[in-house]
Amino acid sequence: MLPYFNFGSFQVFTYPLILGIIWGLSYKLGIKFVQIKNLPIKQFKIYFLGAFASAWLGAKGLFLLTLDLPVVQRAVVSGHFWLGGGFVFYGGLIGGLIFTLIYSHKKKLSLSHFNFTIPILVFGHALGRIGCFLAGCCYGSACELPWAVNIQGYLRHPVQLYESFFLFVLGYILLKRFLRDKPLIIFYFCSYSILRFCLEFFRGDEIRGLFGLISTSQIVSLFIILCCIVFKHFYITK
Repeated sequence: MLPYFNFGSFQVFTYPLILGIIWGLSYKLGIKFVQIKNLPIKQFKIYFLGAFASAWLGAKGLFLLTLDLPVVQRAVVSGHFWLGGGFVFYGGLIGGLIFTLIYSHKKKLSLSHFNFTIPILVFGHALGRIGCFLAGCCYGSACELPWAVNIQGYLRHPVQLYESFFLFVLGYILLKRFLRDKPLIIFYFCSYSILRFCLEFFRGDEIRGLFGLISTSQIVSLFIILCCIVFKHFYITK
């Protein structure tokens, strides 16, 4: 783990640094993809800022739902919470999706015009999980495998790196599909939900929210998979 490092006389925290790199690269890639596909998104900067803010608030909001009430009451008035760690990816995904739906409706654009955001999202997510690994959060359950890592005083699954690897693979597949103008939305949501549901069994950080044998993210994953099946069935029958 490398939660922080010294750069001269400055102490740099790894996770916020990686988040900044992710959003910077995402913005540059977004502009490039809009140009490559000649998409009718004339105010990309406004869309990007809106999606960023919505994703941030969504990730924080869903994280708050996993906490006890006294902790929530302290967190919502803490600037450190809103500007620091404590995110749930699905919350950010839902927040960004809601903003995209509203933006596309207001601008009278097809949701397919925003397919370019999906491979960017997946590659950014993959980098983010490396940030989680370096920060020591979102850690795995205890194990004695040769590649186990010492986090929080125990040898654990490097589940952050498991997820990062599979996300890079998924991102590559989605990028190829995007460049060939193939559908992405259902493919991504279903693929990632299955991946996330499986990887949650290797997680060891109970703060993410547990409901019996499954976690908050597994419940959301199952709901998304069900929605994908229903939508796909409706689309085919139409």
